Amino acid sequence: MDPVSIAAVGWGITTAGWLVSPIISKLLNKSFSYLGSRLSDDSRLKNLDSKLLRLKHMAENVEVSGLQHAKLDEWAKKLNSAFYNVEDILDAIDYHCLKSEAVHRSEKSTKQAFNVDPSSKGKLPSAIDMLENLINEGQELLSWVKLPANSVKMTNEPTICKTGSNPPHALFGRDNDVQTIRRMLHDAPAAGEPGPSMTKCYSVAAIHGLPGSGKTTLAQSVYEEEKKVQYFNVMIWIHVSQNFTVEAVTSELFEAESGQECKVVRNLGKLQDQLREKLEHKRFLLVLDDVWKTDVRKLDTLLSPLTAGDSGSKILVTTRFEDVAKATLGAQKLFPIPEIKEDQFIKMFMHYALDGAKNSGQELREHAIVGREIARKLRGSPMAARLVAIQLRGNLDIDHWRRTLNRDLLNGTMGAIWWSYQQLEEHVRQCFRYCIMFPRRYQLQRDELVHLWMAEGFLETASGAEDIENIGHACFDVFLSCSFIQPKEHSSYMRYFTIHDLFHDLLEDWRPDINVNRDAGNDYYRIEKGIESEIPEHNQVRHLFIESYNKKLFEEQILKLKNLRTIFMSATTKTIMTEEELELLFKNLRKLRVVHVYYYKYKGSKEIPKFGDLKHLRYLSIDPNPDDGVYVTLTLPCEFTKLYHLQTFYCSSSYVFHPSSLKEKCKLVNLRYMYGP
Repeated sequence: MDPVSIAAVGWGITTAGWLVSPIISKLLNKSFSYLGSRLSDDSRLKNLDSKLLRLKHMAENVEVSGLQHAKLDEWAKKLNSAFYNVEDILDAIDYHCLKSEAVHRSEKSTKQAFNVDPSSKGKLPSAIDMLENLINEGQELLSWVKLPANSVKMTNEPTICKTGSNPPHALFGRDNDVQTIRRMLHDAPAAGEPGPSMTKCYSVAAIHGLPGSGKTTLAQSVYEEEKKVQYFNVMIWIHVSQNFTVEAVTSELFEAESGQECKVVRNLGKLQDQLREKLEHKRFLLVLDDVWKTDVRKLDTLLSPLTAGDSGSKILVTTRFEDVAKATLGAQKLFPIPEIKEDQFIKMFMHYALDGAKNSGQELREHAIVGREIARKLRGSPMAARLVAIQLRGNLDIDHWRRTLNRDLLNGTMGAIWWSYQQLEEHVRQCFRYCIMFPRRYQLQRDELVHLWMAEGFLETASGAEDIENIGHACFDVFLSCSFIQPKEHSSYMRYFTIHDLFHDLLEDWRPDINVNRDAGNDYYRIEKGIESEIPEHNQVRHLFIESYNKKLFEEQILKLKNLRTIFMSATTKTIMTEEELELLFKNLRKLRVVHVYYYKYKGSKEIPKFGDLKHLRYLSIDPNPDDGVYVTLTLPCEFTKLYHLQTFYCSSSYVFHPSSLKEKCKLVNLRYMYGP
C-alpha cells in the first residue's frame, strides 16, 4: 500500500481510537461529576457517549481523500484541542482540590474542595458545549463522506502481543551470508586496501539493502560469531544517528572501549587522544549500524583516532545507500543483502507466529495453511514477517488470521508495520507516538520514558485500579517485544533503547497526521540542529524537543507556545538557557507538565529559579551547569512545595528544601521519585 493510502486509512484509525479511549471516557465522566445537577443528571453524558461510538464507527470506515481529508483534518484538530482544553480545566480543579486538602487536612468535604477555584469550574460548561458542538459537526461532516459499500469495520479488535510468550530472535536462510561477511573481515588486504605500510590500519566492508531487509540482524549475527573466536582484540558496536555529532559518537566509542562513563565532552581533541591510547596496537572491529548520507569531513574527524589500531582492523557498516558505503566511507568490499529463499522465509514467519503454540494439531494445520499465504504477501521482508507474526501469535482465532490475509495493507514492509501498529490499544499507541518527539537514534531509558508517559496522563485506565508504573512497563515491553524499540549495546552502568528507524519512517514520512514538523497544527515539534524554521500554529504545539537553542528562538517562538505541555532539551545542545530565561519559561508557559532543561547557574547563585504558577507540572528535571565550573548545594524555592501534581523530580546538583518550606514537604502527595547526584 502506498503512503497516500496508508495516510487515508490511518486518519480514520487514529481518530477512531482516541475517541473512545479510556482516557476520553474518564475525562467526560469526571467533567459531569464536577458539574453535577447543572447538566440534568447523566442523560447528556450518555448521549455524548453514544455519539462518540457512532463517530468512531464512521471514522473507521470512511474513505478520505483530497478536499475531504483537509476538512476532516481541520475538524479533528479542533476536536483534539477541545479535549485538551477540558483536560486542562479539570486538572486545574484537581490542583485546587489538592491545595485545599493540604491546607485543611481535617475537612474532608469534596464540595469545599470544588469551591476553592470557581474560575476553573466556571469554564467547564462552555468547554463541554464546545466539545459537544464539534462532535455534532463531525457526525455531519462524516455523513457526507464516502463509506465502503459493505461498511465493514476496517480494523480488528486491538491486541497487545504477549511479551512473555514470544520466541527469541532467530536467523533463517542467512548462514552462508554470515560466513561470507566473516571471510571479508578476515581476508588479508587486497591491492589498494590498507596494509602494514599504509596510513590507515583498517579497511571498510559494508552491508547495504532496503529498509527492513535484515541488515542489522545479519550484522549482529556476524558480531556474535566474532566474539566467540576472539580474532579482534577490541569489538565495538555503534548506532549512528541521521544527524550524529562527532562528540556524541566519539564519547560512545570511548565508553565502549574503556568501560568508563563519559557524560559531557568538553574537549574533543583530548577525548580523541585518550581513545587513540586505548586502541593503540590493537586489532579492532567497529560496526557502524545504519549510516545515512552525511558530511565526509564529519566522518573523517570521527574516524581519525582509529588510525592508532593494528593492521587488519575492520569497520563493518550497515546502510540503506550503496553510494554512502562506496563514496563516503570508501568501502572496498560490498555485500548487497539478498532476499531470503521463500521456504526459509515462510519457516521464519511460522517460527514467530506458532512456535510453542498450544492449540490442537488440526487447528495448527489450518493456521499453517493461512500463515503461509500471509507470509507470501510480505514480499520477503524479515522485519514485516516478525511484526505481523508476533501480532498474529497474540490472537490465534483462525477467523482473525483469515481476515488478516484479506488485508491489502499487508503488501510490503511499511504496510505491515502500519498494520502491526494499529493492532495496539489506543493508550499504547499514544505512548508510542510520544516517542516520535525524539530524534532518530535518540537514547531512551525505560524508567525515564515511563515517568514521562505518567506525567502526560497516557497511562490512566478507565478503572484506575492498576498501578500506573506497571501499565507503563507493560507498554514498554510490548514495544520491545514487537521490535518497535530496540535495545542498544550498553555498559554495566546504564541500558539504553532506541526507536526502530522504520517506525520513524512510518510516523514521520508515511503518516501526515502524526509526523513531526511537517504539518502545521501537529502536537509534536522538534527544533533540530542546522534547521532554522518558524514554528507553525503556536497554539497547536504541545510537545517540544530542543536540539538547537538560542535566545532569539526562545523570545520569539518558544515563549509563544502557550499550550505547551512538554519541553525537553537534549543533552547535546551546546547553547543552553540562562537562569532568567528559565524563570521566564516557568512564568509564561503555565500549562507545562514536563520540563527537562539545562541552564547556566551564575557564580554565587544558590537558588533554583522560581517555579511560578505551574499547576499542571508533574515531571521536573533540571541540570544547572555552573558558569564557574563549581557545583554547590542548591536551595529549592518556596513554591516547590506547591507543586501538588509533581510526580518526578531530578536535579544534577545537590539540593535542599528552603527553610521556610521544610515542614511543607508532606504536601507533595503525588511525588513518587526524587533523584540527585
